[in-house]
Amino acid sequence: MLILGAICLSIVAAIGAYTIGEMRREAIQAQAQKQSAVYIDLQNANEGGDLLETTLQKLSTESLLGTSTAVNPFAPSPEDTLTDRLAKEVFINYAGQEAGTETRSESEIINSIISQIDTSTLPQSVFSLTNVKMYLPRSNEDMRTYGNAVGEIIKDNYTVIADRKQTIDLAEIGEIHKKMGNEIIKIQVPTSITQQHLALANAYVVLGESFIIIAKDEKKDPLKSLLAIRSAKSAAESLDSNTKEINSFFNKNGILFANEEAGIVWSRIVFE
Repeated sequence: MLILGAICLSIVAAIGAYTIGEMRREAIQAQAQKQSAVYIDLQNANEGGDLLETTLQKLSTESLLGTSTAVNPFAPSPEDTLTDRLAKEVFINYAGQEAGTETRSESEIINSIISQIDTSTLPQSVFSLTNVKMYLPRSNEDMRTYGNAVGEIIKDNYTVIADRKQTIDLAEIGEIHKKMGNEIIKIQVPTSITQQHLALANAYVVLGESFIIIAKDEKKDPLKSLLAIRSAKSAAESLDSNTKEINSFFNKNGILFANEEAGIVWSRIVFE
C-alpha cells in the first residue's frame, strides 16, 4: 500500500515535468510564428514593458505588410486560442500607445489585458452540495464503511495507473482522475465531513481536466496549458488538505483501518 503515496507524488510531479520538459523547450517556442496571429514568448516576458517589447520583436514585418490590405490579422477570430487572443490584445494596445491614443502606462495595459483573459474553458468545479448524499452515522462502523468505500475508489484507480506506468499517458491519467471524482461524489458521506467530501470529488475532476488540457493543448495553446498547470497545482493542494482533514476525522473518532482495508489509503496517500 505504500506505493500509493509514491504514485500520487509522481502524478503531481508530472505537472512540473511538463512545464520544464515540454512547455519550456518545445510548446512555447514552437508557436513562434503563427500565420494569422502574433506570438508572445510568455516564458521570457515580464509584467512590465518587456512584454510589449517582446511582442514587437516577435512580429514579422513582411507578414504584416502582406496582409494589411487584406484581412486584418489582429481582428478577433472564433478560431483564436487563448494565446492568440492575448497576443492580439497586446499588439493592439501597443499600437495605440505608439499612436498616442492609449494613455495608460504599460503595466496598466498588461494588468488590464491579463484580467480579461477568458478562463471559462479552464477546469471548474462541477459538483455542489445538491450532488452530495449525506447521512448521520449511528456508529463508528458507519464511518468506517464510508472510509472504505471512497478508499476503494482511490486505491483501485491508482493501482490501474501504477500497473500501466510504462504505457499510460497524461491524458489517460486525466480521464482516470475525472472518473474518480465522479465515483466519489456518489458515495454517501457523514454529515460532519460533507464539505471535505465535496471538495475532494471536485478536486479529482479538476485535476483530471487540467492534465487533459496540458496533454492536448501544450503545443497549440501554450497560455491555456500554463493556466491549466496552475489549476492542477491548486487541485493537488485541495486533494492534500481535504484528504488530511478526512483522515483526521477518522482519527478523532478512533477509527483505525487495517492494512488489508481500502480505508488505509487515508493515512498513506500524499499530494505534495
